[in-house]
This record gives sequence, C-alpha cells and structure tokens, in this order.
Amino acid sequence: MTKEISRSQKAITRDVLVKELSAFERRFESRLDSRLEIQTETLKFYVDRRFSQLDRKIDIVDKKVDKLDKKLEMRTVGLVELIERGFGKIGFVTNRVDDHEKRITMLESRS
Repeated sequence: MTKEISRSQKAITRDVLVKELSAFERRFESRLDSRLEIQTETLKFYVDRRFSQLDRKIDIVDKKVDKLDKKLEMRTVGLVELIERGFGKIGFVTNRVDDHEKRITMLESRS
C-alpha cells in the first residue's frame, strides 16, 4: 500500500508540477513579450531621433553647399566677363598696333 500511495502522490505531484510549469511559462512569456516590446519601442525612438539629427545636419550642409555654389557661379560669371573684356581690349590693342606698324612702314617707304 505504501507503494501505491507514493505512486499516486508522485502522479499528483507531477500533474501539479506540469500545471505550475505551464502557468509559469505563460507568465514568463507575457513578461518577456512586454519587456521586448518596451525595448523595441525604446530602440525605435532612439534610432528615429538619431536619424532626425542626421537629417538636420545634412540639411545644414546642403544649404551651405548651395550658398557656396551660388557664390562660385557668380564669381565664375564675373571672371568670364572680365576675361572676355580683357581679350577684347587685347584684340583692339593688337589691331591698333598693326595699324600703326602699317602706317610706319608706309611712311618709311615714302621717304
């Protein structure tokens, strides 16, 4: 009889243990899920904030590049105009020198 009682106690103990373990497993999974969800949201918030900071910095650099591009374009146009005027004057001076040389040669040939 003692063997039968101990077997039934083991069976009851085993059934209770299985129920307790399954209840513990459900509680643990729910806690784990909630903590995982909190960690996921925290990580998402952190990553979004860092990306927004990076986007702002990129926008600032982009505006600076646009300003520099405008300055460079304006100065390039100014240099091109200056060079064109300079070459125009050089061409005019060259024509005038050629005219003077022709006049000198004509005067030399007359004398």
